[in-house]
This record gives sequence, C-alpha cells and structure tokens, in this order.
Amino acid sequence: VGSVSVPKPHEARAAAAEVLKREPTYLEMYLARAFSFSSLGQQEDAGAEVDRMLAAMPDDPRALTAARDLYVNFGFPDKARALAERAAAGPTTPMSLLTRARLRDSADTEGQLADLDEALRMSPDFGQARAWRAQLRASKGDVEGALSDARAAIEADPRQRDLYLLQANIARSNGRKDEALAAASALLANNPDDGYSHVAAGKIYAAFGMHDEALAQIDRALAISPEPYIYLNRSDVRDPKDFDSRLADIEEALRRAPNYVAGYTAKGRLLSEGGDHSAAGEA
Repeated sequence: VGSVSVPKPHEARAAAAEVLKREPTYLEMYLARAFSFSSLGQQEDAGAEVDRMLAAMPDDPRALTAARDLYVNFGFPDKARALAERAAAGPTTPMSLLTRARLRDSADTEGQLADLDEALRMSPDFGQARAWRAQLRASKGDVEGALSDARAAIEADPRQRDLYLLQANIARSNGRKDEALAAASALLANNPDDGYSHVAAGKIYAAFGMHDEALAQIDRALAISPEPYIYLNRSDVRDPKDFDSRLADIEEALRRAPNYVAGYTAKGRLLSEGGDHSAAGEA
C-alpha cells in the first residue's frame, strides 16, 4: 500500500467542528477535539473544549463522567471536584444519583453501587442506572448480578440496542458464549429493521471469530442504509488477514463522508498494522 495522505490534527479538529454544527450533542467529536489539543500540549484549549461539551450537554451522565476524567487528565482538578460537588449538592432524583455515581472516584465502587441501588429503588425501570450497575457488578466479579441487571434493563426497554451489547460483552468475558449469541439473536428479533442493530449483532459474532455471520449482518445493515460508520464496522469484523478488503471498506466510508474523522483514524490504524507507519503517522 502506498503512502496515503490523512488529515493533520488541525484538519481533524475542523472536520469535527463541522459535525458538531449539525449535531451539537455528538460526544465523541468533543472528545476527539479535546484529545487533539492535548496531544499538542495545548491544555487550556483542551480544557475549553470540555467546557463547550458540558455547555451543550449539561445533564448528560456520559458527558459529565467524561468531563471529570478529562479535567483530571488535562490538569484541571478543581473543575473535576466542582462537578462532583454539584452532583452531591443537588436534589436527590434517580438521574442525580446516577450522575453522582459516575462522578465518584473510580476506586469508590461501593459508593457508586450505593448510589445506583438507591436510584433503582426509586425507579426500578431506570435503564441507564441498571446498565451502569451491571458494569460495576461485572468488574467486581458478580457475574450473575451483572447479567441479571442487563437482562432486566432489556426487559424494561427492548429497543435500547446497546443493552444487548452490554449483556453480550459481560457474557463473553465470562465464557458464556451461548448467552452472548442469544443476546445477538434477541437484539435482531426486537429490532429487525434497524441497521445499527444488525451492526451490533455483527460485532458480537465477530468477537467469537464468526466472520461470515458477522459480515452477513453488516451487509444487511448496509442494505437498510449504507451509512459510512457501517463500512467502518464491516472493516472491523472482517478476517484480520483480509487487509485489502478492510482498507476498501474504510475508503468507501471516506468516499461517502470525506470529513469523517473516525474514518481517517481507522485508516491510519490499519495502515500502521500493515507496516505503512509513515502514512499512518501523517494524521
């Protein structure tokens, strides 16, 4: 593979900014911009990007959690503490308890679980809290509790596609292949005409080396709607040795979306895997 030009950091940031004009709550684009600034030693700019993310998503638990970690990483511990203090001082609601749990120190598992237990006592069908508790229980080795939470969250809202991935990941990590594959089947049964669901099922199959089954699901997703992200996922689920097809998928994603930051990132990673470090390093 010859040398390929990929965006410099400022070009990637500009592309992410264009995406944010259309989708101002696209969390990953803020993260891409913040890390781009930080990689160049521009910590103030990185911190300002986190500020913008919070302004756009002030009550989003994912954004608040990411902001806490980024403020610490970028050298703004006072801002991180302020987020945690704000969560602790507010009214006690299921959402505020989830936010407080996610803003706790990652080592404070017991405190996080206590917050989530209370949130679920107040609102048993609160899927976000149940999903987060499932992850925490899995991290502590409580596999049965984790899977129970994942199943309950799915039962409360079968349309929440990422919950099936959560169940499958917990099951796979603990040697429960049958349950992971059952999660893929249930995901497809409950969301048969949704492209993302076929992509998610394909990723589950790929995790077990079932590349043919994975590709069949990705191709089904493309038949529903040929979106750029689906081509990146098709590249991901192919046999790792099929370099040319993996690259072709990424190229197709970029042809359809020339400013697709994730596409350039995937391309650089793949080229580096293939030994073309000079091209990958131009990002």
